[in-house]
Amino acid sequence: MYNKSAVIIAFLILLCKVTFAQNVWFLKNDRRLVNNKDSADYIRIISAPDSGDVLYNITELYTDNKKKLVGKSLSDKGFVPQGKILTYYSNGKIQNIIEFLNGKISGDFYEYFPNGILYTHRYFTTPTEYADRNNLKFINNYNLLICNDVDGTALANEGFGLYKVYTERFDGLLEAGLVKNGKRQGDWNGVDTALNVSYTEKYEDGLFISGMSFDNLGIKHTYATQDLVQPSYTGGYEAFIKYLQQNLLSTAKSKNNKTNGRVFVEFTVDLSGRIDSVRTLRSPNEYLSAAAERVIFDAPGWKPASERGVYRKVKLTVPIDFGPEKLKFIGRPIVRQAKAPNDWFEQYQPGF
Repeated sequence: MYNKSAVIIAFLILLCKVTFAQNVWFLKNDRRLVNNKDSADYIRIISAPDSGDVLYNITELYTDNKKKLVGKSLSDKGFVPQGKILTYYSNGKIQNIIEFLNGKISGDFYEYFPNGILYTHRYFTTPTEYADRNNLKFINNYNLLICNDVDGTALANEGFGLYKVYTERFDGLLEAGLVKNGKRQGDWNGVDTALNVSYTEKYEDGLFISGMSFDNLGIKHTYATQDLVQPSYTGGYEAFIKYLQQNLLSTAKSKNNKTNGRVFVEFTVDLSGRIDSVRTLRSPNEYLSAAAERVIFDAPGWKPASERGVYRKVKLTVPIDFGPEKLKFIGRPIVRQAKAPNDWFEQYQPGF
């Protein structure tokens, strides 16, 4: 009887493993799912855990079957990295060796040049999303321990020295400066190609103190934050609400308004503070859409957004709730920015 039960249990375990088999995704470099290998840039395979392990095995391959990534995942439905993850360049050289905890970088992060030479060794003391690994908001989540140049020359060691920050493809230098005890220290110089400015930023023990930029005309700008300073309506959010209420109340009460509901309007505040590119993203009917777009377009008194001291154009979205003969709710305008992709471990669900 005991032997028969043991055989049945062993068979069920084997059946579970066979039944799971593996999940396969065909992906583009921008992480979009495609239907077949011929359309893909790489292939992701998640297979059953090894005997005695609870983590799923994950392998990614370039279309020529060279390794792109090897590691473990907490899930078989998408890639939630756990433990040591290794990634490779298409030339076969190691690209990254990263420690993960519950899908976030936690611990050692080794990054290599495409020629196989170690570029940096960072140690993440605070769990950080992979997409935010180079985001200036999170530079104090890690200590820089080692930085080498492309020929192997040591620039920083044991948290002291020069740190050069390159583009993702190592085809240009973004910024450079000194580190002390693994943190940014003193003046850092760089270029922001998106804003078309060069800049110098001052740090103290990893904390941003102040910045100064020069645009393509040589005009100097100063700034006190590295964050995007959002567009602002003269008088603030309350004044913007009052403007919309005064100009949309008649629409809410109109006999033509047969439908209640929320309208989402997107618009651009340009470099001079003017409103442009107004459009409805979602609405219960065209009447409310037209009224909301008209009032948004005519809104005066916007101050443009700025970043590193220079004005920049941004898109905003505002939700407006029309109720029976009144405006029920006007949401705070939100800057619409593209979601920062989690690169190679975006969680994909079947059919997504």
